[in-house]
Amino acid sequence: MKLIHKMMLLSIVVLASCQPNQKEVTENSTENPLLSEWNTPFGVPPFDQIKNEHYKPAYMAALKENKAEIDAIVNNSETPTFENTIVAYELSGATLTKVASVFSAVNSANTNDEIDVIASEMAPILSAHYDDINLNKGLFKKVEAVYNTTDKSTLSGEQNKLLEDTYKSFVRSGVALEGEKEERLRAINARLAVLADSFGKNVLAETNAYDMHITNKEDLGNLSSSLVALASDEAKARGHENGWSITVQRPSINPFLQSSPNKERRQEIFDAYAMRGDNDNANDNKKRFKIV
Repeated sequence: MKLIHKMMLLSIVVLASCQPNQKEVTENSTENPLLSEWNTPFGVPPFDQIKNEHYKPAYMAALKENKAEIDAIVNNSETPTFENTIVAYELSGATLTKVASVFSAVNSANTNDEIDVIASEMAPILSAHYDDINLNKGLFKKVEAVYNTTDKSTLSGEQNKLLEDTYKSFVRSGVALEGEKEERLRAINARLAVLADSFGKNVLAETNAYDMHITNKEDLGNLSSSLVALASDEAKARGHENGWSITVQRPSINPFLQSSPNKERRQEIFDAYAMRGDNDNANDNKKRFKIV
């Protein structure tokens, strides 16, 4: 961990100790933009208001809400029906989906050290949460009852598809497993969640590190003037006195592959893109991880 990141975390801890209600503030829908309604064009997330410290409290609040929604379905004393079971289940987790969608977008396109930490922390938590739902015997009992007793002719084509997919998703997720087999599945899912997070971080590190420095402008072919300028700026940012830097970021590599007349350089950068995470270095993904 970089020293500056440690100092940032330390400052957050100090501020939190001075404000004992900080957690309540960030989990409150009026204080946490991830939990509030977005009065924006087309419901676009208010990224200008969302800060790193909002994500985990929003996640935890959404997980709590989702658990309560599932518990309400399971504990409903009424006879299981398509509406109170299948529809209720389909509509559950809306806040969690909302939070996860924003976080995933930022983590994929504009991550940083704090986001990386949150992603690593949340991976096993989310895995356990979804296992608790997918392996919930009480919930599946209700879903199964609707699946077995509902007159399918009374449902629309879309409703029948939803009913069938919901039922099959539980079966395929292992809801019938018991005891050690269920625990084994939970362990595998948790491990896969951690590995997926690590895999993504390694690929991202490889993507950010790659730099194909070009000194012969002819190798750029008919690349547009704006992209040539960006490649020049990238070269300077990477410490080159002149020339152009082409990276394996899509806005850089794709136009170059389309424009460059130099077959060798095109092959070089294509191989670099294809081999991310497979270069026998600190970011190598092969043979580094075992599921169990």
